[in-house]
Amino acid sequence: MSAVCGKNFSAAVTEHGEVLGWGQGDFAQLGLGSAEHQQQPVLVRGFAPRDRGRILMLAAGEYHQAALVEDGRVYTWGGNANGQLGHDDEQPRLQPTMLGCGLFGGAPVSIVACGTAHTMAVTLEGGVWTCGRNADGQLGLGGRVYTPVFTRVAAERFGGDRIVMGACGDKHSAVASAEGRVWTWGAGRSGRLGHGDEADMLVPVVLGQEQLATRRIVTVAAGNAHTVAVDNDGVLMVWGEGTVGQLGLGDLDNRLEPTRLGSDLKSHFDGSGVATASCGSHHTLVVTLEGSLWSFGEGQCGRLGLNDDLSRLVPVLVDPHHFNNARIISTAAGFLHSLAVTEDGALYTWGKGAADVSVWAWGMGGSYHTCALTASAARGSQVPGGLGHADLVDRLVPTLLPPQTLLDGARIGRCHGLPEDHALAVAMGTHARLGAAASEVGRECGYLMMPVDLVRRVVEACAWRPEGEAGKRIEEGAVRLIGHRGFRV
Repeated sequence: MSAVCGKNFSAAVTEHGEVLGWGQGDFAQLGLGSAEHQQQPVLVRGFAPRDRGRILMLAAGEYHQAALVEDGRVYTWGGNANGQLGHDDEQPRLQPTMLGCGLFGGAPVSIVACGTAHTMAVTLEGGVWTCGRNADGQLGLGGRVYTPVFTRVAAERFGGDRIVMGACGDKHSAVASAEGRVWTWGAGRSGRLGHGDEADMLVPVVLGQEQLATRRIVTVAAGNAHTVAVDNDGVLMVWGEGTVGQLGLGDLDNRLEPTRLGSDLKSHFDGSGVATASCGSHHTLVVTLEGSLWSFGEGQCGRLGLNDDLSRLVPVLVDPHHFNNARIISTAAGFLHSLAVTEDGALYTWGKGAADVSVWAWGMGGSYHTCALTASAARGSQVPGGLGHADLVDRLVPTLLPPQTLLDGARIGRCHGLPEDHALAVAMGTHARLGAAASEVGRECGYLMMPVDLVRRVVEACAWRPEGEAGKRIEEGAVRLIGHRGFRV
């Protein structure tokens, strides 16, 4: 994604393909070459010279990150006590470190995802590769032994489907195929796998028609112990742990199978379909097709953005005025904080301002697995969290990160300007009304509105777009959501 939340840190990709990081840095999760904390966004400079300005998307785990380059190569950095960085060791990486070109069967990667301590990569040809912690089978490799190098999940597990989307929770994983089917695996407690029970699954198991009622899923997301999916009609399905309302179903019950949020007669989102959703540890954020943001679940420290610290059992609209009435196109939910990116590339954050370091965590010492308080906690000092403001104050509502702190006003989300003729062609090709009008004029005048050479140049300039229904409705906002190269029209 173009902006992500870890446990106490955040990161974002600018429109120029640069990476910014801020928050807690004890585990080198910011990629800045040290374990220092950063109260405000700082440019990550550790990429190879040829890759500077070419980062497309990010993923964040509890204390590690992954980044995807334009050509499908992957960098990882941060904590690595479980081999979650994929470098075949347990040593932390203080700055972005490129994975070997021989990985992933030589195929370019199109999606990266990070769980608490495991990582997934989905290749352009639909292969799924995982590494890291595996005590609950979250790697999908058929056992429980951790794997410090990316290993392919057997292709036959997916029945011939091409996987195009992946998500990692705390101890489970989920993927969706171009055909709209979903597989889950890992820990089954609380029903987070959606198979009607709480059994662990050591290999991917498809959710059958009885679970998803023949829906075609276009995106999935995973939290600590809950999972959500959006279908091609904008319907949101939820399952797993619901103990603080993170499923949005109006109660505190777990759901062992996918359950529709709302119905044909009653929508929780003012009648709008859902475009995308993100899961935090115990809360959920939903963006509708109209660009509004809704939140539900645990509200401690203001992570829901509703101007209090109360939990919500059903979706509640986050006041659009906090975003200057701009359309929301992507969100990220962390442990105690959240963020959102608007269509014009502005970044808003809210929730806990200081990091929660009062818990026991694995240290940075690589293979030295002694459990100890982080150095910051031992010193008793306050550590910045993932909000990125010039203080450590909690924010109960979405608060704009000043543009001057984002590389002198750079927008968030990988976008490039286009020459006027290219922009016009893209507009006609991607905007239903403009395209229809252009076709009518072309027929009446007896010539093509877009010369063949221009069409060819636009096609060559345009990059990847999602498969299936998601690709049909892609806009600049969707490009910013997934972090891929897009165009301002």
